[in-house]
Amino acid sequence: MRAGDLAAGRIRFPASAKSAFPSVSGDVDVVLRGVPLTARWNPRLGPHRERSGTLAVARRVLARHVSLDEVLTVSKTAGRGVVIT
Repeated sequence: MRAGDLAAGRIRFPASAKSAFPSVSGDVDVVLRGVPLTARWNPRLGPHRERSGTLAVARRVLARHVSLDEVLTVSKTAGRGVVIT
C-alpha cells in the first residue's frame, strides 16, 4: 500500500487479481480484513493498455485496517464474494 493510495482510500490490484472482480466498473461487496463493506471498483482496462484495477474504500476504514507498505491478497469465495486480507 502506497502513501498516496492510502490517503485517497484506494487499493490497487494487478491484472492477475482482477479476475476476482467484475469486468466492468461499479459497486462491489467485499470483505476487507473481516469487515463487510461496499466499495467502488474500476478495472481500468483502457483503450491502449491495461492498468491496475482500483477499489475505492472510505479513507478512515482503509486506514484502520491497512498499513503503509503492506501487501494485500484477494480471493473470491462462493459465500462471501471478494475477500481481501
